[in-house]
Amino acid sequence: METPDIVLLVFGLALLASPFETVSYLRARQNRSAMVEGTVIDHESHSSVMHRGDATQHGPGSFHARIAYEVDGVRYECVSSVGASWILHPIGLVVDVVYDPQNPADADIRTGAGVALLERAVVFGLPVAGVVCLGILASRMLG
Repeated sequence: METPDIVLLVFGLALLASPFETVSYLRARQNRSAMVEGTVIDHESHSSVMHRGDATQHGPGSFHARIAYEVDGVRYECVSSVGASWILHPIGLVVDVVYDPQNPADADIRTGAGVALLERAVVFGLPVAGVVCLGILASRMLG
């Protein structure tokens, strides 16, 4: 097996497996059927880690809003799964929070149609790209 074949194999398998984390997140989000308004009270910085050879580099990361909300008189906080390298949601901003009525602590900021479209692209598009990579590999091996 030559180097391009190994690359096709690795990328093909990685692309096929990529949506599993997204699917589990989407399943958890389905339970979040109730909505309430919340207020951004702070931000958390989530750093990104890149491994290059023996070195580990920390990237600039992303800022995620910490949101306070109330359900049946009980105050909860959640951290948005949506983040960016700049502050998307300033402190004091009122946002929609979706939560699981059976477990109000399971919550997140309501995302828009653009995020839903991107999630669908990951779940359906990346495995197709993986099949294409593996198909090219199969034709190279057989031809």
